[in-house]
Amino acid sequence: MSNTRTLELDISKEGTGACVKVGQGDDGGTTIKALIYDNGAEFALSGATAWLVVLLPNKRNYYRGQCSVSGNAATITVDESKLCSVSGYTDEAYFTITKSGKTYSTERFAIEILRSALDGQQPAQNWDDAVQDLIDRGNQAVSSANSAASAANGAAEDATAAAQNALNIANSIASIEPPSDDEVQELREENATLATALVELQDGYIVLGETAYMPTNRRTALSSETVTVAQATVSGETAMLN
Repeated sequence: MSNTRTLELDISKEGTGACVKVGQGDDGGTTIKALIYDNGAEFALSGATAWLVVLLPNKRNYYRGQCSVSGNAATITVDESKLCSVSGYTDEAYFTITKSGKTYSTERFAIEILRSALDGQQPAQNWDDAVQDLIDRGNQAVSSANSAASAANGAAEDATAAAQNALNIANSIASIEPPSDDEVQELREENATLATALVELQDGYIVLGETAYMPTNRRTALSSETVTVAQATVSGETAMLN
């Protein structure tokens, strides 16, 4: 048994919208299936990634979950513990589709989150499948690297890639409404902590965004805003770090 709601949504955003009801306290009980169209014609989702994005009723937090795709259908079974952390009504729910390097969004629809009669609801927070997955992978890679020296290099490379991807998410997440600056900054700080640990483990440099991280054994002196680096050469305006 499942509670499946099927919607027809158009990236032309010409529809009148619909309303989906979900309840606090449900657990894996709500599936939303969106049939996606482009000006009335079926939008083929082969090779595309699709996400459900919902601004929660408190207008501060959001939910973002990845969908499966087939034909012109994007389907997601929502996590009610996160989507339903705030009861109330929001008319700012939609699907985003990324295909061939371009991103589209559908018309908006409404979600009514029915209040639970029971206590114990978790406080509202932003939830993003992509960000959480990258953080988990980065933490797991660091843990694996610390547990066995023989696996350290491979795990560190995985963690470096995860940290870079997480930084990319942090830099681009501002396009997903409505993240807060504090949450993006927190993710960047987590990436910095991860990179600092990795450079010591790899005994090499890591560049994330516009910041280069170096192991402490390469730094010979630090004065004000000037750092002296061992195994480095300078030619003109270019510094080579070895």
